[in-house]
Amino acid sequence: MDIKVNRSQAKSGAWVIGLMTIVGICLSIYVAVFESAETDGPIVLLLCVLLFGWLFICLINISLWLIKLSRFEGTLMTITETGIIDYWENPPRELVWDDIKYIKWQIYQSVSVALVIKLKKRPKKEIIRNWLGSQTLRYPRQYLTIPDHKIARFITK
Repeated sequence: MDIKVNRSQAKSGAWVIGLMTIVGICLSIYVAVFESAETDGPIVLLLCVLLFGWLFICLINISLWLIKLSRFEGTLMTITETGIIDYWENPPRELVWDDIKYIKWQIYQSVSVALVIKLKKRPKKEIIRNWLGSQTLRYPRQYLTIPDHKIARFITK
C-alpha cells in the first residue's frame, strides 16, 4: 500500500499556522512594549518574552515542517507484508516488522490524530543525528491521501 502526501492540505495548514504566528508576534510585541512595561515591570516583561518566544519557536517549527511536507512529491511511505519503507528520510529507510515496537493512531501536538510508528531500537548514528527527537515517526492523518481506516485494516491483516 503506497501512501502519499495530501499536498494541498499541508500547504493550507502551513499558511494558517504561519499567519497565526505572524499575528501572535505582532500581538506579543504590542503587549510587551505598551502594556506590561508600563504596569507590571521587567519581570513580567521577561516572562512574556520567554513564553511567547517558546510558543513561536514551536509554531514556526510546525509551519516549516508543513511547508516541507507540502513540497514532498511521490510516495511518503509504503506498507508491505515485510515492513514499512519510509521515504521521508533521505535515503529511504526500510523498517522490518521486527524493528517496530507498535503502530497506532494517537493525538499529535494536541491538533490532529497521527499515525505513530514507535521503533524498538535505533542505530547510534541516527540517535546522535536526531538527538532531540524520539524514536517515533509521526504522520498526521489529514495530510495522508489514504483514509486512516484503510491503513489500519491493511496493517492488521
